Amino acid sequence: MRVHLAEGDVAAAVGTYRQLRTMLRGELGLEPTDRLTRPVAHLGEGRRVAS
Repeated sequence: MRVHLAEGDVAAAVGTYRQLRTMLRGELGLEPTDRLTRPVAHLGEGRRVAS
């Protein structure tokens, strides 16, 4: 995600976050940590946004 953001590719960063979040929830029943959410939180992604 950070590489995508550094390159200005916001869509790819958000897409990667969503894939990781889906895998964490589906396979482990967990929510992403703040460390994973922080890079995309300012883009409207993260724990408080429903999917």
